[in-house]
Amino acid sequence: MKHQHIYIPILALFFLVACERFLDQDLEVSPPKYDKQLAIRQFHSNLDDTLVVAVSRNFGILETIDEKDYAVTDARVEWIEDGHSIQVLSLDTAFKPSAYTMVLAKPLQSGKFYEIRVSHPDFPTISAQQKMPSLVPLDSVIYEKDGALSQEGNRLNQVRFYFKDPPGEENYYEVLLVANSTCLKYLRRDPQTNKFVYDTLDCEISLFLDGATHPSAHPGDYSMLITDKTFNGSNFTFGVNFGNWFTIKSIKAVFRTLTRENYLYKVSRNRFEEAQYNPLSDPVILYSNVQNGIGVFGLETEQSRLIK
Repeated sequence: MKHQHIYIPILALFFLVACERFLDQDLEVSPPKYDKQLAIRQFHSNLDDTLVVAVSRNFGILETIDEKDYAVTDARVEWIEDGHSIQVLSLDTAFKPSAYTMVLAKPLQSGKFYEIRVSHPDFPTISAQQKMPSLVPLDSVIYEKDGALSQEGNRLNQVRFYFKDPPGEENYYEVLLVANSTCLKYLRRDPQTNKFVYDTLDCEISLFLDGATHPSAHPGDYSMLITDKTFNGSNFTFGVNFGNWFTIKSIKAVFRTLTRENYLYKVSRNRFEEAQYNPLSDPVILYSNVQNGIGVFGLETEQSRLIK
């Protein structure tokens, strides 16, 4: 019986040494397979006079890549109008990261089909097509100070967009507000007082929108998104709210008509960003309409009013 007490510590020591040797070994993990793909993320409006298309690529999840390596600078980028007029964009290294550009001979026109096609010998050719939506005229835009309440009961300013929705078709809208305000620009530190010295200048700031008057509106990137499912063909008023947290000289109210794909991507992007900060939320996949690749191509018509 005395010898059993000797064997137990020796056996335990054997297992500890074996585990240490196992942990010291380098485990080779095979990276998961993936399809090499090109990627674009493009939005163009009727106000654009130049096309700027940045082309990138994907990598495996276990690869360590510098940010500059994502850019693809030796691709062929084509802009196609109504399926027949093909123009090739030129690489412009003045953009960071590099981008392919082309000056438009005329603004993008409602009702025309536009396509981006990107090819490269090492990747599948990608493409995406959009039909330029019609411009839905604004009847009026009205600003009302302290015209709304937040959920906490605080006073909010409100801007209301009035327009006639075209009947018999699905339409997608986005509104945003750009404020002209006074910003501070850092100049230097005063050597005598050791205080920072600033200059004042006019600047444009996209306003964070704190709610909308229609319950089906979706928050976007400093914007509100809405479809005409509940008001198709009607005269409609769409209001958005914002807080009183800095001095505003004037406000530019921007009203856009989006393609369906443009709308779906912007809604999914907002949900994706919200999910990143909520570990209990369901996974969100960004909407993509690029064939054989990654990303999105969207078109929009835009108009604006200076309201304050």
